Amino acid sequence: MADLKGFVLSFLFYLLVQSAPSVQDSRFSWHRFGQSSYRFYGEARSFEDARANCMSNGGDLAIIKSEEINSFLAEIISTSNPSSACYLFGLRRENGGNFVWLDDTLERRTESSWAPSEPNDSLGIEDCACMYTHPSVEYHGKWNDIPCPGQRPYICERPQDCFRFTVFVNSGRT
Repeated sequence: MADLKGFVLSFLFYLLVQSAPSVQDSRFSWHRFGQSSYRFYGEARSFEDARANCMSNGGDLAIIKSEEINSFLAEIISTSNPSSACYLFGLRRENGGNFVWLDDTLERRTESSWAPSEPNDSLGIEDCACMYTHPSVEYHGKWNDIPCPGQRPYICERPQDCFRFTVFVNSGRT
């Protein structure tokens, strides 16, 4: 019975935290689109560290396979970020030179998604990708290939039905 009480209290706390108003930048909350929710993280991390953080929050780095998703994400950052930045997402170059999504599918929209003269694999070390937030329409929402160890802000994606909460177990102490 004590375990059930702990579970219920944890669940209620989770709901309270999720519904509490936030004064922080709206980019840094989850935004629903299609079957997924997306969140921008402003803290700069490497590709691997960003991916680990996304996974710890029930998702992974964002997979942007359609122009609709790309436009949706570009709209979120354009309305709240007037300065330039480039956000990591879930696309990496394989050894053979092709870009592959984290779900192991090949990126096929090479012409329309990339910024002018990108991807260029400068110095042969640019194996990750990021999305520009840029005042120039020519660059905003477009992609750039960058070195994976470089630290950048990033975009996470998780299924909308992702439901996370912590269950506190009664340790038997009174």
